[in-house]
Amino acid sequence: ADFLVPSLTKFGAGPTLSKWRLRRKIKASYPLFVPKRGSIASLEGGMQMLVQTLAEKLNEMNNVTVRLNVEAKDVATVAKQNDLPPSAVIWSAPGHLEKEQATELSIFAIGFHRDQVSHLPLGYGTLIPDPTLPISGVLNESDIHHSKRCPENHRLFRLMVPHDRWDGAEESVLSCAEQLIAPNPVMFSMVGTRQIPRFPPGYMSKMSKAMSEASLDHTYVGWGATGVAITHVVAEAERIADCFDIEPSS
Repeated sequence: ADFLVPSLTKFGAGPTLSKWRLRRKIKASYPLFVPKRGSIASLEGGMQMLVQTLAEKLNEMNNVTVRLNVEAKDVATVAKQNDLPPSAVIWSAPGHLEKEQATELSIFAIGFHRDQVSHLPLGYGTLIPDPTLPISGVLNESDIHHSKRCPENHRLFRLMVPHDRWDGAEESVLSCAEQLIAPNPVMFSMVGTRQIPRFPPGYMSKMSKAMSEASLDHTYVGWGATGVAITHVVAEAERIADCFDIEPSS
């Protein structure tokens, strides 16, 4: 619950904006119309568009310097390199308390003509807990995104394949996908390999203890600090932005 529903456990500092004030600010940000409550939106071009836009905006700011290919070993090293105290560092990399573990998995894309998969209802996707199958989950890529993800009259699916359940042969993934979805896909391709952070039981308690004992002398954000959930990303962005808005006391 600390990871996915922080409002239930009251873990960490509360959001800097009330829901009412945040709702007003969001409503005022739409130039043409306000979408209906409960509707789903997606970024044209995917999440990479958000990263690219943020990078462009940061590069336009006179008080921001972006440094690439710089080794950030720990907070003390970063602070020393920039001649700053550790309290001035906002650490978003993993490894706050211990070496971060991760689940390695490969991502595959598979597509079908709509008639081939008409028996599958529209939806978000399916989790597959059977450890004997190489595929742990199927994401209905073209169903959940409003932006175009595949040709007309087709459906695109994304397959999650953990390496600890897979023999490494793409043929075994294709065979499993044909059993789960439908035979003879019009396309099948490996997208790449990724790692998902894995935190052992008690990790959040250790973070809470470190905060209460003030053994962490810097500001920290990210999955390794406050949990794995998109809601944490939004809440942390609010807190950081609010810190920059605070007037220094005289």
